[in-house]
Amino acid sequence: MPSRSGLVVVALLAASVWAIGIPLLSAGDRFNPDFAAAVTYSAMLASFAAVAWLIVERARKHRSIVATAWFVALAAITGAIGNFVEDGLRMTNVGSTVYGLGFFGLLFGLVALTLALALQRQVVLALLVILSLIGMFLAMSGGTPLLPVAWFGIALWILFRGPGFLSAPKLRSSSP
Repeated sequence: MPSRSGLVVVALLAASVWAIGIPLLSAGDRFNPDFAAAVTYSAMLASFAAVAWLIVERARKHRSIVATAWFVALAAITGAIGNFVEDGLRMTNVGSTVYGLGFFGLLFGLVALTLALALQRQVVLALLVILSLIGMFLAMSGGTPLLPVAWFGIALWILFRGPGFLSAPKLRSSSP
């Protein structure tokens, strides 16, 4: 298990990247130099790799959860690299393909991770993943900053109350 401070850093990283990125990207023409926007959005996508690590560290280790968390992390990094190549380096042919694979892989992976967690009765973590997915869509459509608010809240909760609510439930043994 990672330390409390490690969990807080990951939650703060995810929250901060999205809290900074949402207003910058939604500012449109007032602030949107292509390179800066590409770096910002790529960092936002890559933050899901850190989120996947936090989930896998707190979850009861099951192959489906570990596999889907790794898939989410790889898809997030692939999408981030693809976006940077496409928009930051202006290599649209290669970049758009890599970005598309990563972004849609990330969406699929977050849904699959939610299902894997729910099937293992790790409801709090499943809700956290689906909340992050919904928050990503809201942020990208110019809506509420649900994702950074949720992750700042998680960081504060872990800092002051401990990470217990993120822990996987204990399995009951069938022996008396």
